[in-house]
Amino acid sequence: MLDETIASFIWVFETFMEVMGSKAPKTIFTDQDSAMANASGKVFPNISHRLCVWHISKNATQHISHRLSDSQFMAKFNKMLYEVEMENEMEQLWRDLCDEWNVVENK
Repeated sequence: MLDETIASFIWVFETFMEVMGSKAPKTIFTDQDSAMANASGKVFPNISHRLCVWHISKNATQHISHRLSDSQFMAKFNKMLYEVEMENEMEQLWRDLCDEWNVVENK
């Protein structure tokens, strides 16, 4: 792609649909690119949009690096990212993590 605009992603997704016989994917994993998310919602209105774990980890190093040196925090954080299979379990771990490290108000 020459650029990462909404129009470019729409073209990519529409081309994908053509080669897939108009069968849309059920889920897309992205890196929080707003143009990609916007385009995927327009071309695939019923798609489930998720963030990829690699980018979540990368964002963590940028936003909570002061917590990443704490082995107890990292154990729970990594469990939440890599081991949990059920949504309710992940949400409970997230609440526990926020409560235990007193970051509930931290956006």
